[in-house]
Amino acid sequence: MFAPANLSAIWLLSLVVVPLATAQGTVFNKFHDFSKSCTNITLTSIGYLQADCQPLDLSKPPQTVGVDLNLCVGFDSAIKALDWSIYGKLSNDCKDCVLNTDSGAIMECVCEDESTHEIKNSTLDLDTGVGNYNGEVVCYATAPTTMSQLTTAFSTSIATTTTSGNITTTTGY
Repeated sequence: MFAPANLSAIWLLSLVVVPLATAQGTVFNKFHDFSKSCTNITLTSIGYLQADCQPLDLSKPPQTVGVDLNLCVGFDSAIKALDWSIYGKLSNDCKDCVLNTDSGAIMECVCEDESTHEIKNSTLDLDTGVGNYNGEVVCYATAPTTMSQLTTAFSTSIATTTTSGNITTTTGY
């Protein structure tokens, strides 16, 4: 059975985490569908994605932000396709990338398999691995992964309560 202090910590955490997951509908999509809350989506150079993205606070204007896709997209020679990968180094194997934003954000590149030197056109739906984190464009491979990073990303504080002996301590707000 939970002690009262633990129940209050869980309750406070649910007040923060659940709204983050559902805030403003499609504005917060942790690892995908950034094109639903961002406009003017472009590839400014090989591997650099730029967009105007809406923060969670809808009273604030969209901000122009970008992300280096070289840090999260690469050409996977095993499947002969663009794929999500930490330090993917997109520009090492691919060139002439174009972005189709008619229905989402589909990137197409001409890529060369390092081992066979085969040239292949490959596409990747950027909505499957790029998200809008409170007005920032983030690749899933480089997204905040700890609660500390999430609270910083959302400028939200979390109160936690711990009990040691007869002393109950609440930190945060």
